[in-house]
Amino acid sequence: MRTLTIDLDAIVHNYKTMVARTEAAVLPVIKANAYGHGMVEVALKLEQEKADFFGVADVDEALELREYGIETPILAWLHDPEDRFVEALDNEIDLCVANIEQLQRVADAARLTNLKGRIHLKVDTGLSRNGSTLAEWPVLLAETKDLVEQGLLEVIGVFSHLSSTGSNEDRAQIEKFAQAVQLMRDSGIEFQLRHLTASDGSLSYPEAHCDMVRIGVALYG
Repeated sequence: MRTLTIDLDAIVHNYKTMVARTEAAVLPVIKANAYGHGMVEVALKLEQEKADFFGVADVDEALELREYGIETPILAWLHDPEDRFVEALDNEIDLCVANIEQLQRVADAARLTNLKGRIHLKVDTGLSRNGSTLAEWPVLLAETKDLVEQGLLEVIGVFSHLSSTGSNEDRAQIEKFAQAVQLMRDSGIEFQLRHLTASDGSLSYPEAHCDMVRIGVALYG
């Protein structure tokens, strides 16, 4: 029978290597069971290293981490209509918001729990995987501002994903992200974190590290 041995110290080494390459906060991505390496085990190890944030695919993964005592901030960014947003707010889980429907669902959960929903607005700058289009962005910002003023939401961050298909495409996305962030600032929405680059982008475009970088594949060698 074949076995797979995971060296958590090697993952810590990779994490520290990436931390040393940036002045930004670092979010280890541990979705999909930490790419098969053991989500809970990796999270517990990196929490000891004072990781700034964890990134997971969905609310279920985030809730599992909370059940194991993980206290580090967690961002969940892929949602379906059945996701447990009320439990997410109860467990201080940050939620990606990519459209009006998701925004309203977080606001509904905030009304039910009497807790502010912690959100990261996502804009699609070219990957076309999810996120608000630039055309829809002003409407999403206006709705977000209204809900913030009602005391239902707190905007923690704004983010996007690079396609990593080539330097020209990536740099065009970096510029589009800067435009989206400026529109957000012009709208009067306050936020804490801009994050755009993942492992490849963080290595290739240090000028685009913004306030936080997301490290996934680079953690695991």
